Amino acid sequence: MTRGLPTMTAPSEPNYMEKPNSILLLSALIFLAAGLSAQIDTPTVSPASDVRDLYRRAAASEYVVTGTVTGSRVVFRRTPQGDVAALRAAIDTGGEGQEFTVSVDKVLCQQSDFAPSPKSSDTLKQEVKIFVPKTGPHFSGPYREEYLIRGERYLLFLTPLSESQKALWASSLELDPDSRYFRTLEYSRRAIALASDPILKGPPIFEKVTKLCEAVRPTAVSDKLAALHRLENSGDAVLAKEAKAAAEGLMPSNRK
Repeated sequence: MTRGLPTMTAPSEPNYMEKPNSILLLSALIFLAAGLSAQIDTPTVSPASDVRDLYRRAAASEYVVTGTVTGSRVVFRRTPQGDVAALRAAIDTGGEGQEFTVSVDKVLCQQSDFAPSPKSSDTLKQEVKIFVPKTGPHFSGPYREEYLIRGERYLLFLTPLSESQKALWASSLELDPDSRYFRTLEYSRRAIALASDPILKGPPIFEKVTKLCEAVRPTAVSDKLAALHRLENSGDAVLAKEAKAAAEGLMPSNRK
């Protein structure tokens, strides 16, 4: 008996329109792998132990918060509806950045707390969005690009995107033009991993930032200065330096 040759089936073209979950997972892995590969032989500084210029970082941020990452997604370039070729090209790039959703559990302080005449600030929503564009190098000196992990808790120094920058990105990327987006600038120096349980003691930077923020939370400048002077005399060299800088910043003659 002569056996027939096995039937050969031509491989099918991947359907980009029917498997969005697989595509998003692959793109997320590509995005993460690019960052990990850049870390080879690159010296790093632990953000948790970096307690330099805390006053400058906090005062330059609109909010200093703690929160847990509840969601993340790869942000692609916008493509015309039904244009498979354009969609494929966008996917092949691995995405234009990452959007993270963070559930804020505590606002430690805000930019207006460091001013002698505090201005009323918008109330921060319990859930905020952070966008990290894929536009620069993965490292800046010893600091790696911020990358937040879903389910992890962080100390975050939040700076809002300007309306003009948000409008520019939202016009070409899959970002919500009606949402408010933040950045954690200076790479990983403004996105520091914390223990998932708030009861556990935090890293050195968390302890010191918390004390600095507590000192400037009072409304009256005299109360702020009194609390900062106590930190100056606390015996902690780092806090003494940062408290002195914060006290000098409260003086109208030292503010631009």
